[in-house]
Amino acid sequence: MNARQAAKQWADNHLQKPFEYDTEAGIVVFDKTSVRNSLSHGYNQAKLDAIPTIPKGFDNATYLGSLQDFSRPNTTNHFFAYPINYDNGLRYVFCRALEDNMNNRLYVHEVFIADKLKSNALQTEDSALPVNQNGGIAFYRSILSDVLNAKIQQNSETNTQSAKKNSIITPQEDKAYMDAVQSTFNRTIWN
Repeated sequence: MNARQAAKQWADNHLQKPFEYDTEAGIVVFDKTSVRNSLSHGYNQAKLDAIPTIPKGFDNATYLGSLQDFSRPNTTNHFFAYPINYDNGLRYVFCRALEDNMNNRLYVHEVFIADKLKSNALQTEDSALPVNQNGGIAFYRSILSDVLNAKIQQNSETNTQSAKKNSIITPQEDKAYMDAVQSTFNRTIWN
């Protein structure tokens, strides 16, 4: 059985009805078509193994932001990520939901190694690729890297203050997060 057949079989066995998640971007859906879409942008073993983690893993997902799709009118991209332990290390499953007039379907776009998302993430093997709003691994890596690095900085600052504040997001932390998301979108090349 090849990878696509295995993914289809898993979807047939586990996605009799779609999973729906209430998010900051509205209701997003993960269904059999989502599995097919996850494989349409290419795949590797990590992506194949990440697909079955969505039903439970997406409960831990973080909303990363939204952006109008420039190649498809009336379509908005919503970005999410959640951590998984995979191959003895921390990875992030990067998901994209395409919202159009028909649905808001979620799919796995990339699986990133956490260590490569640290401060100089864009200086990895993908740094020669242009960062643009139309997608691509460098763009998605930059979104996730910016948000994670902002969160790490927030945690460091919070830890030096009061332990009581760790359970509450302050306006400064919220602003730092949103600034990180916006800086990614501002760095894009607009066509």
